[in-house]
Amino acid sequence: MQAVPVQIIGAERVEPLADRDDRPLAAVLEQGHRPSRRVGPPGHVHPDAALRKLIGGCPALAIVAQGSEEVDFCAEVREHAGRDATAAGGPGESAVGVDHLPRPRQPRDRDEVDPFDVPDDRSARHLRLSLMDDTIRSNAAEIATRAERELEALVAASSPSGDLEGAEEAIAVCVALLPVEASVERVPCSTKRSAADLVATISGRGARRLLLLGHVDTVIGHHAHGPLKRESGRLYAPGAADMKGGVVLALEVARVFAQRPELFSEISVLLVTDEEWRTTDFRHVERFANYDACLCFEAGERGQGREEGVVVKRKAAGTLRVNATGRAAHSGSAPDQGRNALLALAEAAPAIARFHAPTGPDRLSVVPTIIRSGQAFNVVPAAGELIFDVRGDRLETFEPVLDAVPRELRGVELTATFERRWPGMDSRKATRSLLEKASARLGRQIVGASRGGASDASHFAPVIPLTVDGLGPRGGGAHTPDEFVFTQSLRQRAEVALAVALEALCDPLGR
Repeated sequence: MQAVPVQIIGAERVEPLADRDDRPLAAVLEQGHRPSRRVGPPGHVHPDAALRKLIGGCPALAIVAQGSEEVDFCAEVREHAGRDATAAGGPGESAVGVDHLPRPRQPRDRDEVDPFDVPDDRSARHLRLSLMDDTIRSNAAEIATRAERELEALVAASSPSGDLEGAEEAIAVCVALLPVEASVERVPCSTKRSAADLVATISGRGARRLLLLGHVDTVIGHHAHGPLKRESGRLYAPGAADMKGGVVLALEVARVFAQRPELFSEISVLLVTDEEWRTTDFRHVERFANYDACLCFEAGERGQGREEGVVVKRKAAGTLRVNATGRAAHSGSAPDQGRNALLALAEAAPAIARFHAPTGPDRLSVVPTIIRSGQAFNVVPAAGELIFDVRGDRLETFEPVLDAVPRELRGVELTATFERRWPGMDSRKATRSLLEKASARLGRQIVGASRGGASDASHFAPVIPLTVDGLGPRGGGAHTPDEFVFTQSLRQRAEVALAVALEALCDPLGR
């Protein structure tokens, strides 16, 4: 074969993993810089001693590629393309066929990329070997396989907030998916007339206690419900991202740790049935206040540099309700004798919304979302209500909004109350070391992110400093009939959840 120049691609990561053909060792290489396109004969790759040294003596291949791909390092070279690698002087001296190597993954979506394809420092000085924790590696693939089927079963139960039968069906599925070691308890929900919440507890022999948190209620009603659909690398179903996909991962994490009781003292799974519509106080904080860590499985995300992201900061959230009381009158024969509640609310809306300043120091958002008034087309409306969704970094910033509601407009009386006040969450400082160590376990970076949406994790963060949210699979379309999760993210986020959970259960003194 005619010799040709070969440009070596500096590997910045070599990540052992089990590949789809169950070979004993494969790896992901990433190029350190873009090679020229003509670096070797078509269809072939060439060996190089530098790469062999990098992986500690295994037969090595210099990869000719424009992106990352999986390469089998330790299979005998003669197995590829039927060539005898030893005939030319031993492994690493003859070319092998690229067609017999695993193909590069082809992302179906910009957010669904190779799990190892995240930015690193491109300097050769940062050449390194990343090793994933054995517990993560051995369990993540099985979790992903089980999670897809389990998600299909859970989303088959339509469970919009407030629907008793739907909530009971969803909880029954979750109980069936719990490990046999778990004891199951149904406890009163924070919202009256809602189905009871679920608490499952697993006892261990270790020292620390871990809470896994989620909810089974959804926003989408029965009219828009349908079975799970698989399409273009996505799993579509109401509630898939918010947050039945996360619930399934939480149950799988519990199953993994049930087999390792030496790692924990107690693991509890709390699944509530009213998260999407709760306006009352959350009743479960005191019971779990002394736990060492809380992991919530709302939908995951990417960091700004496309790292694995988890949520460590959330806004406070409130629901402001303005009620109007006017006077009815015939809109044709005596329109001016009435006191029009609809007009009063319409005038009040912009006066309240002027506090909206999402880019301000408190990131305050004041958004009118619902207005109701009137019962007939020919009657001056005597009553009505106006609802705002209010969010900001601190609950204290809500008070000026409440004070801005006028007591009277156009002869119509206005009364305002906050029906829901969810605290903000800021676990950035408390979880910084946790995420750094979890990243080392995972072999890729996990970063903390901020999110505007409310979550029950915010209730626990003030009493459980190690509170991490956003551990569920990545997806989109939340609160719509087109809600989905990325199929590949089930495994990727299972790896993240296991890494964070393992580190959270470590003794903080390093013993």
